[in-house]
Amino acid sequence: QEQARRERERAEWERMRAEQERARAEQEQRRAEQERARAEQEQRRAEQEQARAEQERERAERERERAERLAARLRELGEDPENL
Repeated sequence: QEQARRERERAEWERMRAEQERARAEQEQRRAEQERARAEQEQRRAEQEQARAEQERERAERERERAERLAARLRELGEDPENL
């Protein structure tokens, strides 16, 4: 009878330990999923920032070209764009 009780206690202890391990594994999986989601979000943010930088570069290039055209037109009209 004492032997049976000890075996039941041991089985219960092993069941509880297995449950704790399962819970830890699930928690680790959730943590890994959260980290993956954060990494994906950071990747999207970096891509958006890169796109914004490219748009700004293109805008600056268009503005530079516009200024060059305007300066050329002023020179055609006999004006020095540097002295305006």
